[in-house]
Amino acid sequence: MGTLPKVLLALAVALSGCVTEDVSREASETEKVLEGLFQGGPRPDVSLAPQSKWEALRVEYDEDNDGFILPQELPNRDFERFDRNGDGRVSLLDYPAESGEIQVWVHERLEARAASRVLWEALGIRLTREPAAWLERFRELDSDADLGLNRAELNAALAPRNAERRDGVSALLELTDANSNDQLDWLELEALIERASDGSR
Repeated sequence: MGTLPKVLLALAVALSGCVTEDVSREASETEKVLEGLFQGGPRPDVSLAPQSKWEALRVEYDEDNDGFILPQELPNRDFERFDRNGDGRVSLLDYPAESGEIQVWVHERLEARAASRVLWEALGIRLTREPAAWLERFRELDSDADLGLNRAELNAALAPRNAERRDGVSALLELTDANSNDQLDWLELEALIERASDGSR
């Protein structure tokens, strides 16, 4: 099983497990950790890292090979998806699991929690798991009718007080965007629904 199916499976398991838990309590704990990772404060030296998502991104887009990717080096992509700490550039600091700042399993759990909460709030996932209802809601949110929900459409669907939840949207894209077009396509969501349904049986 490849990395993407494993990550999707982890998200689906977390998603199905969260349905019966205290969502606000879990989300609050997750947000505290994510805030600590991505929103300032002292960070350890993360100048070295193994081959990883970051390394693949750096090799493809870091044109001047300075260890940072600037917006102009990442054309036609959702820069916020990768600039997780909001410092205006993508670097190893945006990949805490790969830099060794946090254990991989912990990071995956946090990402799954953040992503599932965005799904709950944007798509009404707590109300129903029926694919037909999800598709109807998906079409409501898909303002440009391209069968994909981009960051702007996902943010528009969230409550105003949560409109700036960049970490959750970024986590959702990172875990589900199999074709790297920086949006949640219907086929990607449908696959996630199927995995979540299978995991709950």
